[in-house]
Amino acid sequence: MNDKTTLLVADDHPIFILGLHEVLRNSNRYEIIAEAEDGEQAIKKIREYKPDIALIDISMPKKDGLDVVAQLSRWANAPLFVLLSLYDDEVYIRKALAYGVSGYILKENTHKELLKCLDAVRQGERYLCTSIREKIAVSDNSKLKLLSQTERQIFSLVSNLKTNADIANLLSMSPRTVENHRFHICKKLNLHGNNALLKYALSLDDAN
Repeated sequence: MNDKTTLLVADDHPIFILGLHEVLRNSNRYEIIAEAEDGEQAIKKIREYKPDIALIDISMPKKDGLDVVAQLSRWANAPLFVLLSLYDDEVYIRKALAYGVSGYILKENTHKELLKCLDAVRQGERYLCTSIREKIAVSDNSKLKLLSQTERQIFSLVSNLKTNADIANLLSMSPRTVENHRFHICKKLNLHGNNALLKYALSLDDAN
């Protein structure tokens, strides 16, 4: 009986994939059952093979890694997603966390951290490599310092999934006042779009 965790690896560099095979060869916990060279192929093969974990490069032809995750994240048989990147770009990291990825590691650290990341992910944990965690923490701390005390209270309540009505009741203010505070918080944090504040607040919890 094969009780290994199955993987799909999507990357357009064959040498990199060979390196992953080498790293995993001595592990009795993981098995690569499919490979893809671009985002469209990755989507097709994920649907076909239904791996437990999809290890995907962010920069790929046709569709990038974020496109793949966005398209499949709500699929009933969606795997756990781990993204690989050459760069610790905060925009990509934030989007990845908002999409609910389970892991995000830099390619320069992949072979060293791969098993550590996969072990965490298969146990239901979220894994970000150290340099990414540190970068997000510094960025978040500097941004949150822009908020007033009341705005920080509201931000904290939003991260705890409180509605405007809940927050108004807890802080003894009107829902309209809460909405005004949320508007100013979004402006200070440069957040745009529906539910942007909630997604950002949740991404901070996930990154910590």
